[in-house]
Amino acid sequence: NRELDGYRTYQDVLTEMQTIEALYPDICKLYDIGDSWGKIYAEAGNSNYDDFDHEIWAMKISDNVLIEEDEPSVYYMGTHHAREPISTEVAMTVLNYLADNYNNDPGITEKLNNTQVWIIPLVNPNGHKIVTDESEIWWRKNVRDNNENGELDYYNESGPDGVDPNRNYGWEWGPVGTSDEWDSNVYHGPTEFSEPEIQAMRDLMADHNFVTGITYHSYSELVLYPFGYNDGVVAPDRDALQNLAVSMAETIPGQYSGYYTPEASWELYACMGTTDDWAYGEHGIFSFTIELATEFIPAANQVSGICSDNMDAAMILLDR
Repeated sequence: NRELDGYRTYQDVLTEMQTIEALYPDICKLYDIGDSWGKIYAEAGNSNYDDFDHEIWAMKISDNVLIEEDEPSVYYMGTHHAREPISTEVAMTVLNYLADNYNNDPGITEKLNNTQVWIIPLVNPNGHKIVTDESEIWWRKNVRDNNENGELDYYNESGPDGVDPNRNYGWEWGPVGTSDEWDSNVYHGPTEFSEPEIQAMRDLMADHNFVTGITYHSYSELVLYPFGYNDGVVAPDRDALQNLAVSMAETIPGQYSGYYTPEASWELYACMGTTDDWAYGEHGIFSFTIELATEFIPAANQVSGICSDNMDAAMILLDR
């Protein structure tokens, strides 16, 4: 038993975001930025997906929250991969931390007066539901109906349905660290940006002046920076990316080596079609992946500690 009752469900996340928006309407505005496959199938009349009728939600936090100001934007994303629900917990903790400390902490107040923060706790809500319902706790992908039989097929942890959302971005979308096979955990989809959840991330990045961001994953206790699409690839801004990764990593306590380890994404393994490579390659965004914890789904009693341990790094990024 993975103690998944210690993790928020989709409805928990949505209700909490609505509550935060209601508590802090001057600085928080909740947006529906896209549909999941589950919603698309359900709205087309397929009742097999009625329980997966999920939107992709994003909270904007800033002082003049209803106005698109000429300010840098920063993002925090959770749960591209379904079996990494700790990433949603950390993103929600960042959201609560910022909302609660505005007008109380001078540093955070100043940051939110001069920055637009976007928090997307559940990029892959359908997959997350499969895991938090404990239908298949090692599910990784979304619920794209690859075989077009109108049913959600997860005979095992990898298929045949679903696309790996973090292989579907368009920068260097291709064969490295991915697969063309439906029943692969790293199936990258039929084309780049084929997945509505990842189209939502693409459009969000295009619509705002993002300068940096973190996408949370699990596990490995790492802070990763671009590039990752092939072995040995060097980003033009490698030194600056590395410096920021180091400054974040040395604030996050870890079990492996005292603190999290900073490294280029390809050093973990090379793969194409990721958030960071797209964000940095297409838009020049200093995008980082933080691989949380030492297992995909830490025990529920570890969740709050992991979340609080990651707040300093999240604030360092915002400060930058």
